[in-house]
Amino acid sequence: MQPLAPDTAGPPALARHERLLIGSVLAGNFVVGTCGSMLTALIPDLSRSLQVSVAQVGQLVTLSGVVMCLMAPLAPVVARRIGRRQLLTATLLVQGLALLLSAWQTTWGGLAVARALQSVGPAVFTAQAAALLGLLLPQRVGRVTATVYLGWPLALVLGTPAAAWFSAVVGWPWVFAAVGSCSLLATAAVWRALAPFAAHIPPVATTPWRATAAGVRSCWLTTAMALAGQLVLLTYFTSYGRDVLHVQPADMALALMVLGTLSVLGVGCIGRVVDRVGAPRAVALCLGLMAVSMGAWPLATSLPMAMLVLTPWALAGFALNAAQQARLLALDAAGGARNIGLNTSFVYLGQALGAGLGGWWVAHHGYGSLGLAALGFLALAAVASWHSGAVGRRPF
Repeated sequence: MQPLAPDTAGPPALARHERLLIGSVLAGNFVVGTCGSMLTALIPDLSRSLQVSVAQVGQLVTLSGVVMCLMAPLAPVVARRIGRRQLLTATLLVQGLALLLSAWQTTWGGLAVARALQSVGPAVFTAQAAALLGLLLPQRVGRVTATVYLGWPLALVLGTPAAAWFSAVVGWPWVFAAVGSCSLLATAAVWRALAPFAAHIPPVATTPWRATAAGVRSCWLTTAMALAGQLVLLTYFTSYGRDVLHVQPADMALALMVLGTLSVLGVGCIGRVVDRVGAPRAVALCLGLMAVSMGAWPLATSLPMAMLVLTPWALAGFALNAAQQARLLALDAAGGARNIGLNTSFVYLGQALGAGLGGWWVAHHGYGSLGLAALGFLALAAVASWHSGAVGRRPF
């Protein structure tokens, strides 16, 4: 079961199905990204409907982050037993059913249980799908990985603004029902698209921990600290717009769409940056851009200014995930599935940490200084990224 060379290797039928495969995985990742990111847009409506505080609803983000952190490392183990194709489609199926279950919840506790079940999609699908396509098309791993990760900024462009608008107009249960239905459609599409590649999908390798390349652990820490820095602020951006800037739902949806469009642009460019200058420099660029946004947060005193302040973050935030995954594959290709699964775990560990601290910060210090807390995490991420490159490929 050899990986396919880009565009030409393998039977002609496989080459013809390559675009369909990438498109189906991208669509699946769009649904997963919408599931993962839409909760921040629904926080104000959920707070009113469930009669709980904004900070308590924000803890749903922390809860799902913890669950995803625990789930992600198990993905390679499950894939080894049932196969990668079965793993990817099963995660979309479970996510879809859990989203439909969420539509019927009327209490915070019930929604928390359903949200935990939804978390299997974001925890597993994105990283494992990108890793699989990277193995099938190894000569352009940067661009393929970036293409798969486009699903998340596209979710910010289309899925999250649509969720915010529909929640305000027809209610949040319909948002969960709609995304759940789309998840079930994506399940069928990914299963069918992977069928022609079944003979070329490599099994999950069992690499001993002692063979882990030097720098991988620091790379994981970079991911966690960078995501924590982002989520400290961004979890509560919608609530900040409502409570402080008094932004209307339609205007907030438009703002999220613009930020998502910038994120699509950033992810679309990061693959070429990785292929040309290397993943470490691409990661450093992303961290620098995010630091600019967080440092300038006190200037976000109106919606247009907030959009301007968050522009550098939008260009870099989602692009960082793609660059980090390409970096892990370059550091240790043999342990890619395991390392990427654990990197996803650190993604959601960082999100949980950031959302939890952000909720505490809002309750005790307000929204205005959230950027300061975010900068602290980004500084730690920069140190970890430097260390990852400094230790090279020496074994631990």
